[in-house]
Amino acid sequence: MWKPVPNYEGLYEVSKDGRVRALPREGADGRNLSGGELDGHISNYGYRRVHLSKNGESTKYGVHQLVALAFLGEPESGEQVNHKDGDKLHNHAQNLEWVTPAENTEHADNNGLRNISGENSPHSKLSSSQVEKIRARYADGETQTSISKDFPVSQAQVSQIVRRVQWS
Repeated sequence: MWKPVPNYEGLYEVSKDGRVRALPREGADGRNLSGGELDGHISNYGYRRVHLSKNGESTKYGVHQLVALAFLGEPESGEQVNHKDGDKLHNHAQNLEWVTPAENTEHADNNGLRNISGENSPHSKLSSSQVEKIRARYADGETQTSISKDFPVSQAQVSQIVRRVQWS
Protein backbone atom coordinates (compact mmCIF):
# COMPACT_ATOMS: atom_id res chain seq x y z
CA MET A 1 0.00 0.00 0.00
CA TRP A 2 1.45 3.36 -1.07
CA LYS A 3 0.48 6.85 0.09
CA PRO A 4 1.71 10.27 -0.98
CA VAL A 5 4.50 11.71 1.14
CA PRO A 6 2.94 14.68 2.97
CA ASN A 7 4.10 17.98 1.43
CA TYR A 8 5.50 16.04 -1.56
CA GLU A 9 2.21 14.92 -3.12
CA GLY A 10 2.64 14.06 -6.81
CA LEU A 11 6.41 13.74 -6.35
CA TYR A 12 7.00 10.92 -3.87
CA GLU A 13 5.12 8.06 -2.24
CA VAL A 14 5.88 5.92 0.79
CA SER A 15 4.72 2.37 1.43
CA LYS A 16 3.38 0.90 4.64
CA ASP A 17 6.50 -1.27 4.88
CA GLY A 18 8.95 1.63 4.60
CA ARG A 19 9.81 1.89 0.92
CA VAL A 20 9.99 5.32 -0.73
CA ARG A 21 9.62 5.99 -4.44
CA ALA A 22 9.81 8.99 -6.72
CA LEU A 23 6.96 9.35 -9.18
CA PRO A 24 7.64 9.95 -12.89
CA ARG A 25 7.63 13.68 -13.58
CA GLU A 26 9.34 16.53 -15.36
CA GLY A 27 12.49 17.74 -13.64
CA ALA A 28 13.32 21.37 -12.90
CA ASP A 29 15.53 21.40 -16.01
CA GLY A 30 12.70 20.13 -18.25
CA ARG A 31 13.95 16.53 -18.50
CA ASN A 32 11.54 13.66 -17.93
CA LEU A 33 12.39 11.76 -14.75
CA SER A 34 11.36 8.12 -14.74
CA GLY A 35 10.91 7.81 -10.99
CA GLY A 36 11.51 4.61 -9.05
CA GLU A 37 12.36 3.35 -5.61
CA LEU A 38 14.93 5.30 -3.57
CA ASP A 39 17.77 3.41 -1.91
CA GLY A 40 18.72 6.09 0.58
CA HIS A 41 21.55 5.62 3.06
CA ILE A 42 22.05 4.70 6.69
CA SER A 43 22.79 7.70 8.92
CA ASN A 44 25.47 7.76 11.63
CA TYR A 45 22.64 7.07 14.08
CA GLY A 46 21.48 3.93 12.23
CA TYR A 47 18.34 5.27 10.53
CA ARG A 48 17.58 4.88 6.81
CA ARG A 49 17.39 8.34 5.24
CA VAL A 50 16.39 9.55 1.79
CA HIS A 51 16.77 12.83 -0.07
CA LEU A 52 13.54 14.35 -1.39
CA SER A 53 13.62 17.25 -3.85
CA LYS A 54 10.98 19.87 -4.47
CA ASN A 55 11.29 23.20 -6.27
CA GLY A 56 15.03 22.67 -6.71
CA GLU A 57 15.71 22.09 -3.02
CA SER A 58 16.78 18.72 -1.59
CA THR A 59 16.00 17.75 2.00
CA LYS A 60 16.99 14.62 3.99
CA TYR A 61 14.28 12.68 5.80
CA GLY A 62 14.24 9.61 7.98
CA VAL A 63 12.14 6.93 6.29
CA HIS A 64 10.50 6.19 9.65
CA GLN A 65 9.32 9.80 9.80
CA LEU A 66 7.81 9.64 6.30
CA VAL A 67 6.00 6.37 7.08
CA ALA A 68 4.66 7.75 10.35
CA LEU A 69 3.42 10.96 8.74
CA ALA A 70 1.70 9.11 5.90
CA PHE A 71 0.18 6.24 7.89
CA LEU A 72 -0.13 7.48 11.49
CA GLY A 73 -0.98 11.11 10.74
CA GLU A 74 0.46 14.29 12.15
CA PRO A 75 2.14 14.10 15.57
CA GLU A 76 1.15 16.15 18.56
CA SER A 77 3.50 19.05 19.19
CA GLY A 78 6.99 17.82 20.06
CA GLU A 79 6.33 14.12 19.49
CA GLN A 80 8.90 11.81 17.89
CA VAL A 81 8.70 8.49 16.06
CA ASN A 82 9.49 5.43 18.17
CA HIS A 83 10.34 2.01 16.72
CA LYS A 84 8.38 -0.35 18.99
CA ASP A 85 10.80 -3.25 18.48
CA GLY A 86 13.89 -1.01 18.78
CA ASP A 87 15.11 -1.85 15.24
CA LYS A 88 15.85 1.48 13.54
CA LEU A 89 15.64 -0.13 10.11
CA HIS A 90 12.24 -1.80 10.68
CA ASN A 91 10.13 1.02 9.27
CA HIS A 92 6.78 -0.77 8.88
CA ALA A 93 3.87 1.40 9.98
CA GLN A 94 2.78 -1.22 12.57
CA ASN A 95 6.21 -0.93 14.22
CA LEU A 96 6.04 2.85 14.59
CA GLU A 97 4.29 5.15 17.03
CA TRP A 98 4.33 8.81 18.00
CA VAL A 99 5.71 9.37 21.52
CA THR A 100 7.05 12.22 23.60
CA PRO A 101 10.84 12.60 23.83
CA ALA A 102 10.69 11.35 27.44
CA GLU A 103 8.71 8.25 26.40
CA ASN A 104 11.19 7.60 23.58
CA THR A 105 14.14 7.82 25.99
CA GLU A 106 12.39 5.63 28.54
CA HIS A 107 11.66 3.01 25.84
CA ALA A 108 15.33 3.04 24.77
CA ASP A 109 16.57 2.77 28.36
CA ASN A 110 14.10 -0.01 29.27
CA ASN A 111 15.11 -2.04 26.22
CA GLY A 112 18.88 -1.53 26.37
CA LEU A 113 18.93 0.46 23.15
CA ARG A 114 21.22 3.29 24.23
CA ASN A 115 24.96 2.80 24.32
CA ILE A 116 26.24 6.07 22.96
CA SER A 117 29.22 6.73 25.15
CA GLY A 118 32.89 6.47 24.29
CA GLU A 119 33.80 5.16 20.87
CA ASN A 120 30.21 3.94 20.35
CA SER A 121 29.08 7.54 20.01
CA PRO A 122 28.63 8.59 16.38
CA HIS A 123 30.42 11.83 17.31
CA SER A 124 33.48 10.16 18.81
CA LYS A 125 36.79 11.17 17.26
CA LEU A 126 38.85 8.76 19.36
CA SER A 127 38.96 5.08 20.20
CA SER A 128 39.43 3.80 23.74
CA SER A 129 43.03 2.83 22.93
CA GLN A 130 43.78 6.37 21.71
CA VAL A 131 42.39 7.79 24.96
CA GLU A 132 44.67 5.44 26.92
CA LYS A 133 47.66 6.62 24.84
CA ILE A 134 46.77 10.27 25.50
CA ARG A 135 46.63 9.67 29.26
CA ALA A 136 49.87 7.66 29.24
CA ARG A 137 51.76 10.33 27.30
CA TYR A 138 50.49 13.04 29.66
CA ALA A 139 51.47 10.93 32.69
CA ASP A 140 54.96 10.65 31.16
CA GLY A 141 55.23 14.45 31.20
CA GLU A 142 54.30 15.38 27.63
CA THR A 143 52.35 18.64 27.19
CA GLN A 144 48.70 18.66 26.23
CA THR A 145 49.47 20.85 23.20
CA SER A 146 52.07 18.38 21.95
CA ILE A 147 49.69 15.45 22.44
CA SER A 148 46.82 17.22 20.64
CA LYS A 149 48.95 17.54 17.48
CA ASP A 150 49.00 13.74 17.11
CA PHE A 151 45.23 13.22 17.55
CA PRO A 152 42.13 14.75 15.95
CA VAL A 153 41.31 16.75 19.10
CA SER A 154 42.19 20.14 20.53
CA GLN A 155 44.41 20.86 23.54
CA ALA A 156 41.25 21.68 25.52
CA GLN A 157 39.84 18.23 24.72
CA VAL A 158 43.13 16.58 25.75
CA SER A 159 42.84 18.49 29.03
CA GLN A 160 39.31 17.16 29.58
CA ILE A 161 40.43 13.62 28.75
CA VAL A 162 43.36 13.61 31.18
CA ARG A 163 41.17 15.15 33.90
CA ARG A 164 38.49 12.52 33.11
CA VAL A 165 35.85 15.13 32.33
CA GLN A 166 35.52 13.40 28.96
CA TRP A 167 36.01 9.65 28.61
CA SER A 168 35.58 9.18 32.35
